[in-house]
Amino acid sequence: MAVPASGLAAATQDWLGFAPTFAMASSATYSALRAGDVWRSGATLNAAEFAKAKAEGRFYSIVVGDRGTEEADVPYPAFVMLLHVQPMRQAASGR
Repeated sequence: MAVPASGLAAATQDWLGFAPTFAMASSATYSALRAGDVWRSGATLNAAEFAKAKAEGRFYSIVVGDRGTEEADVPYPAFVMLLHVQPMRQAASGR
């Protein structure tokens, strides 16, 4: 059974409601902030806003791509990676 894979970047843009931070061929990377069930673009954050979003655990990088065609011998014709940027843990003080 063939599963459609082409158009994944465009479908992700429709789902999120904003353009990717970087796109090339049939792949795209989205910088995203999450608040509950709402996503918004994180592409225009300055350093302080990014640090705050990261400290609150609300920053994500979403990467999608597809080959554009179905190939029987290709096990993964498309992919979606949701990368949750975690806050850094503070090193325990030895004092």
